[in-house]
Amino acid sequence: MISILFNKQSFVHFLKKIFFLFLCFSIFKANAIDFPLLKVSDGRSSAFVIGSMHVGKIAEKYDEKLFEIIEKSNSICFEISPSEKEQAKKIATTLNFNQEDTTLKKRLGNLTFNRLSRRLPNLFVDGNTLPNASPFLMGNVLQFSPNNVSNFFSKYHPNSSLDFLIQQIAASKNKNIKSLESLDAVINVYFSISDNEWSEYIDGILDILDCPLCSEKYTENIIKAFTLSNDYEQAFSSLEEAFISSQKAFSVYKKFYFGNRNNGMANAIKNDVLGNNKCDVVVIGAGHLGGPNGIVNLLSKQGVKVEKAR
Repeated sequence: MISILFNKQSFVHFLKKIFFLFLCFSIFKANAIDFPLLKVSDGRSSAFVIGSMHVGKIAEKYDEKLFEIIEKSNSICFEISPSEKEQAKKIATTLNFNQEDTTLKKRLGNLTFNRLSRRLPNLFVDGNTLPNASPFLMGNVLQFSPNNVSNFFSKYHPNSSLDFLIQQIAASKNKNIKSLESLDAVINVYFSISDNEWSEYIDGILDILDCPLCSEKYTENIIKAFTLSNDYEQAFSSLEEAFISSQKAFSVYKKFYFGNRNNGMANAIKNDVLGNNKCDVVVIGAGHLGGPNGIVNLLSKQGVKVEKAR
C-alpha cells in the first residue's frame, strides 16, 4: 500500500493549485476582461501596468493575457499591498473620522454643515451625525446618494473586483506582492487638504445634487468612470464630466486622488520598478492613468516609454 502524507503547508499549496485550475478551466466560456494593459520601459528594463478597479462584479471572468502576465511575473505591486492590513485600517480611520480636537461642524463651518444636514436629514439627529464623521466620509455619502449611482454600486464589491481577481491568481501562483506607494501617501495627501477646501468640496457636490440636470449628468458619468474599459483616458474624462458643473469640488477631488499620489506612483514606477526591479507587474486604479497629471503622461515626461500591450 502506498501512503501519501501531506503536512499543513503542502496541503494549503495543493488547495491553491486546485483553485487556480478551477479558475483556468471552469470559466473559459466567459468573455475576456476589458481593462487598460500597458507596457512601460526605460531602455534597460520593462514592466506591465494594469489599469484596475477596486470594486467590481467580474468575479467569474477569464482573461488569457492577464493570467499569462501574472504567471510569468516574479512580483506584483499594488498601490498598497493587501497584506498591509494594519495600514489599511489606519488609512480608513484617518480618512473617515475627525481627530479628537475637532468636529464636522467646525471643519465645514455653519453654512455648509447646515446645507449638508438638510440634504441628509436621516443621518443628522439633534445636530449630530455618524460618530465623528469626516468631510471625506460625508463627501462619499453624498457622491453615492443619487438612486441610480447607489443602485449601480450595490452590485459592486471589492471581492468581485479586478484587484481581487489578480490577488487570487497571484496567491495561487505564490507570487510576491508589494506596495507601490509609500504607506503614508494617502494620509499625507489627506492632511494636505485644508478644512476650507473640504468645505468647498462638500458645497460643490451639494450644488451638483441641487441641480436636477447637473445631477443627471453627474450620475451618468460616474457610472461610466467606474465601468471597466481599456480606454484609461475615458475613466478620467468621465470623472471630469461628472464634476463639470462644480469645478471647486473637482479641484479637491483631483488634489486628493490625482495630485501628489500620481506624482509619487509615477516616480516609483520609474525609480523603483524600472530602476531597481521592485516588481514586473504594477496594478493601479484605472482613473490614475489618464488626464494631464495622469501616470501615463507623467511617465512620458520623464522619458519612460508607455505603449499599449494589446
